Amino acid sequence: MDTIICLFYKIPSTVYAAIAASVITLLGVSLSNRAANKRLITQLSIESNERKQERDVNLRKDVYLKTAEELTKAQQYLGSLANSDLSNLQNQQKTLGELFSATSKIHIVGSDETIRCVVNVTCKFTVAMLSITAKSMPLHDLKSDIDILSGLIDDFSSKRENYLNEITAFNLSGNADKVLWDKLQGNFNFVRDEIANYIQERSQKWDEHNVYQRQLMIECVRESLELAELVVPAVISIRKELGLPFNEIAYIELMKKQSLEAEAVIKSFLSDIDKNEHA
Repeated sequence: MDTIICLFYKIPSTVYAAIAASVITLLGVSLSNRAANKRLITQLSIESNERKQERDVNLRKDVYLKTAEELTKAQQYLGSLANSDLSNLQNQQKTLGELFSATSKIHIVGSDETIRCVVNVTCKFTVAMLSITAKSMPLHDLKSDIDILSGLIDDFSSKRENYLNEITAFNLSGNADKVLWDKLQGNFNFVRDEIANYIQERSQKWDEHNVYQRQLMIECVRESLELAELVVPAVISIRKELGLPFNEIAYIELMKKQSLEAEAVIKSFLSDIDKNEHA
C-alpha cells in the first residue's frame, strides 16, 4: 500500500492537471450535449404541436368554409322553390346531400356552440323543405292538368285542320252530297267547340295555378328569411372558431337590413302582379 502511495507521489503535478482538465472537459461536453438534446427535444415538441395546430386549423377551415357555403346555398334554394320542379327528386336529393355532407363534419371538429347553431339551421331547412313540398302538391297537380289540356288542344287542333281541308276539298269538288257535307261540318264544329272548351278550362287552371304559385312564393320567401336568421349565428360562431375578428353587432344589423329589403322587394313584386291582373 505504501508503495502505491509512493508511486502517486512520484507522478508529476502536470499529469494531475491534465487529468483534471480532461475530466472537466468531458463533464462540460456531457452537460453541453445533455442541454442540446433537451433543447432539441423541446424544439421538436414545439414544432410537432405547431404542425398539429396548423393541421387542425386547416381542417377546421376547410370544413367551416364548405359548411358556410352550403348554408347560404340552402337559404337561396328555399327562396327559389316556388319556381322549381319539386317533383324532381334527384335535384332535391342533391341539394340535401350536399348540405348534410358538409354539416355532418361539423360534429367532428366543431365546438358545442357551432354544432348547435348548424343543427338549428339543418333542422329548419329540413322542416321547411317538407312543408313547401306538401304545399306545392296542388300546384303540380294543376300543372299536370294544364299539360294534359294542352295536349288535347294540340290533338284537336290537328283534327280541326284535317276537317277544314276535307271541307275545302269538298267545296272545290262541286260535290252536292248534303249528308256528307253535314257530316264534315258536324265533325268540324265538334272539334272546334271542344278546343274552345279545353282552352277555357286551361285558362281557369292557369288562373288557379298562378294563385297557388304566388302563395307558394310567399311561403318560400318567409321560410328563406327565417332560415337566414338562423344562419347568422352559425356564421358568427364559425368566424370565432377560425379566429377571424369582425364587428358582430354591425354584421347582425346588416343581415337584418338585407332581409327587410328582400322582403319589401318581394311584396312590391307580388303587388305589381296583382295590379296587372286586375287592370
